[in-house]
Amino acid sequence: MKNYLHRILICLDRSEADKALLHFVKQLAQVIAIDQLYFLHIQPSLELPSDVKKKYANLFAPVDERLEQVLADTVEEAMGADAPEWEVIVREGDSVKD
Repeated sequence: MKNYLHRILICLDRSEADKALLHFVKQLAQVIAIDQLYFLHIQPSLELPSDVKKKYANLFAPVDERLEQVLADTVEEAMGADAPEWEVIVREGDSVKD
């Protein structure tokens, strides 16, 4: 009987620990069949500071979209082309309470 997991949720915090975690997930995916990986990041605030928003309103993409792109680039680099399907999710809130 082959080991199989349908979905795995991996929480990323944009620290150096993410590299080790992604390395482990990549190794796990080579041993266990996985349908989908979800990479979750919870940001305390997705609002730009008001002074930055006023001065550079049209220059910045929404914070959540920018974070999703940064994390997606990190995941793509770490997991490689043979990775299972994956998705990056960015949410606003308190990572301890929510």
